[in-house]
Amino acid sequence: MSTLTITRRDDGKLDGFTRADQRAYAKYRKAIEELEIGELFTFSVWFPRDPVFHKFHFATMNALLEAQERYDNLDDLRRYLYVGAGYADFVPAPSYLADIIERLPKMVQGILRRVLVRELDVIAVPKSIAYDKIDDADFRVLHDKVVDFMRGSRARAYLWPHLNDAQTHDTVETILEG
Repeated sequence: MSTLTITRRDDGKLDGFTRADQRAYAKYRKAIEELEIGELFTFSVWFPRDPVFHKFHFATMNALLEAQERYDNLDDLRRYLYVGAGYADFVPAPSYLADIIERLPKMVQGILRRVLVRELDVIAVPKSIAYDKIDDADFRVLHDKVVDFMRGSRARAYLWPHLNDAQTHDTVETILEG
């Protein structure tokens, strides 16, 4: 995949930023101009992250960290929220889980295999939010999904196990309004 950086010149026209970008942009424009009726042209766009929104996202998570009862650090809470929001890769579970189960009594093995192993065939690993891994548009979608997950009863019950549903709802809304 080609990467192209475009800028607006002093004369108001768009052009590639470097010489290589200028060549790539010329090739891109030619391909667009020669597009036949019904022919498709696909390209990807990367929107640089907005540092103000990035700070807002982390301020929200820091406020949640201070209010919730399960996590002592932001990294663990962030991983929980990203997996809960579906921003994760699903990979095979480590083989040591199967090895541990093999050492247990047969009756316990059967129960664990029926209950756990099906669920532990794969595990969720949160994806990176490094600036070069997720652009601004996708980061904003992730933020919205994290907020939706935070508002969900499952996350609320987990993060505040001693509060009732109404109390956890009010707590999350207070954090999000803050």
